[in-house]
Amino acid sequence: MYKVLILLIFTQIISVIDAFAQPYNYEQMKLWQLKGYAKHAEKMDDTYTAISIYSYLVNKKPTNTDFKWSLAIQAQKSRDYKLSYQIFNELSNIDKKNATKAAYYKAINTMSMRHYNEALEIFDSILSLKNNNKFIEKYDLLIENHIDGCNLALEFNHTSSNISIDRINESVNHAHIEFNPFFLSDTSFIYGSSNINKLSYYPTDTVLPKRKFLAANYINNKWIGGITPEKPFNFITELDAGAGVFSIDKQRFYFTKCHKTWKGIMVSQLYVSNYSNNIWQDPLKLGDGINLAMYSSSEPAIGTCYDPNLEVVYFTSNRPGGHGNRDIWFSIYDKIKGTYQKPINAGIFLNTAGNEASPFYDIHNHRIYFSSDGHVTMGGMDVMFANGELVSWDEAVNIGLPTNSSYDDLFYSKNELGNKGFITSNRPGGKFLTHETCCDDIFAWSTTKNEKIWVEGKLIEEMYKMDSLLLGEKAIKQETKTPVSLDSAKIKLFIKRGNTKSDFVRDYRTDSLGEFKILVNKGIDYELIIDDKRVLNKKIELKKQNIDNKNLNVKIESIAIKTVSEQPIVLKSIYYEFNDYKLKGESKTILDNTLLRLMKEFPELLVEIRSHTDNKGSARFNLRLSKQRSNSVVEYLVSRGINTSRLKAVGFGETLPIAANTLDNGRDNPKGRAANRRTEFRLVDSEEINQ
Repeated sequence: MYKVLILLIFTQIISVIDAFAQPYNYEQMKLWQLKGYAKHAEKMDDTYTAISIYSYLVNKKPTNTDFKWSLAIQAQKSRDYKLSYQIFNELSNIDKKNATKAAYYKAINTMSMRHYNEALEIFDSILSLKNNNKFIEKYDLLIENHIDGCNLALEFNHTSSNISIDRINESVNHAHIEFNPFFLSDTSFIYGSSNINKLSYYPTDTVLPKRKFLAANYINNKWIGGITPEKPFNFITELDAGAGVFSIDKQRFYFTKCHKTWKGIMVSQLYVSNYSNNIWQDPLKLGDGINLAMYSSSEPAIGTCYDPNLEVVYFTSNRPGGHGNRDIWFSIYDKIKGTYQKPINAGIFLNTAGNEASPFYDIHNHRIYFSSDGHVTMGGMDVMFANGELVSWDEAVNIGLPTNSSYDDLFYSKNELGNKGFITSNRPGGKFLTHETCCDDIFAWSTTKNEKIWVEGKLIEEMYKMDSLLLGEKAIKQETKTPVSLDSAKIKLFIKRGNTKSDFVRDYRTDSLGEFKILVNKGIDYELIIDDKRVLNKKIELKKQNIDNKNLNVKIESIAIKTVSEQPIVLKSIYYEFNDYKLKGESKTILDNTLLRLMKEFPELLVEIRSHTDNKGSARFNLRLSKQRSNSVVEYLVSRGINTSRLKAVGFGETLPIAANTLDNGRDNPKGRAANRRTEFRLVDSEEINQ
């Protein structure tokens, strides 16, 4: 029975054979058998078994360049930079046909070992051979990026940083990989791990240990890890799981599960668990548009965009239609409909001909962080950031030292304030299984420079009478001696981008005293939209120059908000012909001087138009007639410049009378019927306008 020694890495399961502890004797095997085992190991991503066999074959056949190439490539996959450098160096001297390619990979490993001046010399010598060299033509842009990366690393070496970074202790980090750490609070985080600390042989037909979610808590000034968390993190046992993220409202948890296809290829797929009826529901695999058979979709991140009702699910995938090996894609989730749109590639400002991985979206900066080996890096995968959303991004920027290194740096994350966070890296310094850069550990970073602050404020009601407005006069303020707080009001926070464009950040809500606390970035202008049916002046600007940069908590003065009653307001003298729904001329004049003027004065108002009838005719006819009358009011207001998204037409027919249609003696009551044949309006919030 074939035995393997397992090692988990960040994208897949790797089966491992230690070259110094082989489960069978290579000396007793035929050459064709060894070559067959090696090819099978490569196909199954059994990297260390392949390394073990090719190392033996290279020793037996030292002049065979094919064996050397196979060993060098597998060493590169295992991130054994010293071994890979050594073999590619040999190949650059002995394999004349592929010398340029070998020199290129030699230089890549030279960067990973932080020998940047040597790497620059190699890349320059490669470019000097540019004429008629197909390899250089294909890799020209990447070589230029690597040259820029070497110079960037040398530049960073001479600059100071206010960031400190430390490897977390061995209650969290083991000899196998740890990955995707993210905060639950400043004293608790979740991460992925197999929680294994040693090498073990497993027959190929046994169930291998699985990656899973674990928790760590900050106790007595240190992190204590290896804790089994509660739902939604402990649903998955039969498959490898990890790389998770909560939706902004904490009602959904997205994560990755991995399995092998019938071809033996490891693929990842995205799942979501919904919080409903006060419990986490069983995970559901996202639809076929997001998960494609035989391709991976993994590493979700959650962002916002222009519309508060939309949630953006970013993820990485090697599906067709990308720009490189692995790209960042996104699907838009409609919170109202509960549906996911077909995925779209995030575009060439993020994605390259190389690999992009582990996105993290900072909603308060409207910025995505991700790892890449196709942008300008200092070696391996570096953390980059770019401001924007969807397919519209600024140029990606390398985050620099010490967060990045010459090794693979992945799964960047940070807390709400932005003053501390995590990365995953294979940089030396921790426990390892086979060589010092084989496996990823979790590192914690912190900074003395706080990019965000908490702003505390209070909303105070100024009640307005509407009677004068409905008579065509300006609304007058109701005199109140004691200010009344606006309790339980939803506040939508937006980043202000010029005069027309704003990007949604997240929702907040005032407490019973009308007080609120919001998190903002120091260097950005914001606006607050009070999404509450009681409020007329819904927009409040929050300028960056009005925020004290020295403190983490800033109190601003109480904000006076104009409010009206939540009850429907009758639009008097709105008339229709009998059994008709078309507005008469005098009714349009009334609308111009009342509701139209109100909606133009307060451009964020959302209004529900409500029409009613008396009980003459059938209930079904009256219901349809009332809806048509509401629609006619909406159509008129739209024709006068009001955006249709601010209006909602509702008909109630004869179901909500405010007076008796008949007298107690059974006779007709004309005055009562006239009162019931009414059109009114009611202010609503964004949730109601979309229902």
